[in-house]
Amino acid sequence: MGRRLPAGAGGELSLRLRLLAAAAGVVAVSLLLSGALTWVLVRDLELQSAQDQLDRSIVTARPLILHQECLLRVGAVTNSGGANCRLDDPIDYQARLGLLASQLGNSRLLLLNKQARVVYDSGGVDTVSQAISVTPSKRVTGVAEARTILGGQTYLVAATTISAARDPLGAAYVVLGLPQGAFAAAAASDLVPRLLLAGGAALLLAILLVLLVSRSLTKPLGKLAAAAEDIAAGHYSRRVGIHGTDEIGKLGSAFDRMAEAVERARRVQRDFLANVSHELKTPLTSLIGFSQALVDGSIKTEKERAR
Repeated sequence: MGRRLPAGAGGELSLRLRLLAAAAGVVAVSLLLSGALTWVLVRDLELQSAQDQLDRSIVTARPLILHQECLLRVGAVTNSGGANCRLDDPIDYQARLGLLASQLGNSRLLLLNKQARVVYDSGGVDTVSQAISVTPSKRVTGVAEARTILGGQTYLVAATTISAARDPLGAAYVVLGLPQGAFAAAAASDLVPRLLLAGGAALLLAILLVLLVSRSLTKPLGKLAAAAEDIAAGHYSRRVGIHGTDEIGKLGSAFDRMAEAVERARRVQRDFLANVSHELKTPLTSLIGFSQALVDGSIKTEKERAR
């Protein structure tokens, strides 16, 4: 994959490792942001789907609630009423509602009076008299929706009206609630494996791309580093042969021009030294010979010495 640039004396990472680290960081940040955004969108879709299902469920549950008002048991007290089936015993009525609530799965059954305050809650008595403000649904006719806190937990609720004149608790609304956290957790459990799979694939692809890109960078830089070492060692004829219009190509061309200029300067220097040594060789030889003659006494007369 190309010649690897060595790490510096201080333990610095090579260019290729820096590029890999940068790519991994970019992928990680991108996955974090896209994952967070995707989770929010998926969670909202899950909650909206749960709300729609709850709206349909309350329409189905309403006749069951009304049926509990008219269901006769041995010893149950009823009044003649307009429908001739009203149950006057609140305790018996709540017992029937509790039995019905156990058949509704995870749904929490509540009844509200005309003031939208809780008069019955299958989850306990702590919420009795708590107000729940509901708004009409835009998707299901005759149904209202809300997100409210019940027992410290956020619930999705759907409500529809019933006749308060027939209900022994004076309820005007029947409400079904589902904990919002369960749907958020379900959305996260479905999304996290997919995000991890997508993240692993994206990271692998990024590493492959970085390796390809880094090869196009580190290989010419490695050649430049080796050529610089050769020139420092005295091999002035070394050229890298890297050309192109990008920064690496321009650097390679500039390096070759520099190497050529250095080689030319060294050649001029050698030629100059050769010429100087040649010009100095003859007079120096004469001086050396004359000095030797003086030393060994070959020159005896003043005339020879003056010459």
